[in-house]
Amino acid sequence: MNDESEKYDETCIFCLIAKNQDEETEVIKQDKKLVCFRDIWPAAPHHYLVIPRAHIHSCRSLSGEHIHLVDRMTSMGKDVLREQGITNMEDVRLGFHQPPFISVGHLHLHVLAPVRQISTCFEYKFTPETDFFVTVSTNGLIYCVLCISGNNLPNVVIYSIKHQSPMHVFFTNSCKFHVV
Repeated sequence: MNDESEKYDETCIFCLIAKNQDEETEVIKQDKKLVCFRDIWPAAPHHYLVIPRAHIHSCRSLSGEHIHLVDRMTSMGKDVLREQGITNMEDVRLGFHQPPFISVGHLHLHVLAPVRQISTCFEYKFTPETDFFVTVSTNGLIYCVLCISGNNLPNVVIYSIKHQSPMHVFFTNSCKFHVV
């Protein structure tokens, strides 16, 4: 993979957070490549964002070479939930908003728990496998979802973490999946 540690946008609030240059944001967990902090508009009692330090615009900017990045983002999100006392990983939702439904043009994984307590006001924004939200599996074995730029409709490649094999999934206008 290219060295993305050099990618930085000084006008991006998430880049500033990643470089510890935003005094208002409390970083919950961080490592060399990732940063996790609370969402400023939480949709659930536990709502965190995991971002890469490198500036990657959105999930549509990802490719197969980013599979390990998404896996690390997912792992950090689940680690933060466990550290916050969440033990039921079946009641967790992890995922990305797709353009144009993103509020900040920097890749960020939403980590929400418990799912049953997602605010009804925000429920539509976090409904799995819609135009708004593409989920990542919480079991860590099956799928990691990567959106790749396509034609007019999002082209999603779902990689099997367990078997390292891709399945190509295409949305139709009615948001139904076609697996090829």
